[in-house]
Amino acid sequence: MDIKIFKEIGISEIEASVYLALLENGPSHTGLIIKKTGLHKATVYQTLERLLEKGLVGYIIEENIKTFHAVDPKVILDQLKEKEDNFRKILPELKQKLESSKKPIFAEIFRGKKGIITVYRDILSHNEYLNLGAGIPIVEVLGPFYHQIQKTKKKRKIKAKLLISEKHKGTNLVKGLIGEFKYLPKEFEGPINTVIYGDKVAIIVWSDLMAFVLESKEANNAYRKYFNVLWRMAKK
Repeated sequence: MDIKIFKEIGISEIEASVYLALLENGPSHTGLIIKKTGLHKATVYQTLERLLEKGLVGYIIEENIKTFHAVDPKVILDQLKEKEDNFRKILPELKQKLESSKKPIFAEIFRGKKGIITVYRDILSHNEYLNLGAGIPIVEVLGPFYHQIQKTKKKRKIKAKLLISEKHKGTNLVKGLIGEFKYLPKEFEGPINTVIYGDKVAIIVWSDLMAFVLESKEANNAYRKYFNVLWRMAKK
């Protein structure tokens, strides 16, 4: 099991290790937990205190010895749902603050894998987009999220046109790809792809894990014309 998933929901890897040890072994005293996890005694005590505070661990006392047990994993999901519900309550106020302080944004820069995923979430909030230069880096960098992109396009019926280097014929990039696509000569292959959507143009530099998003009707129209010229030249 990839315990890094726990970290994404606010549970450290050490906390996850202790919690999983209790799930696997059942009710245990600290000595068994230390043996199972290989963690230092002080670390186990501190971790159990944090898990108790988070409501993920309980204990009973028998003959002056504490025996700890893990709560049902569903509790974690319930806690996340509760946090989401609480955040939704203040979301209108936060959005109001954003609108009141909003200034026109014409260009943004996003860095790292999460930054690029943010850009793709924005792209997928529109009903169509044009993609020039889609290449293998998108599969390698985004991993499972790449397949989520395809599922979202299908579910929301997003119209996508993609121009791809013919070197990718028959590869994993093309298999399962949702949308209409054509091939350009191999010379068009590179570490950059351009996505045209809404009134925006996103230029993604895969080699640097950086995305530049320009919001401009004029730039968007210019890139659309450029894309359409290449589309007519491309091969099915």
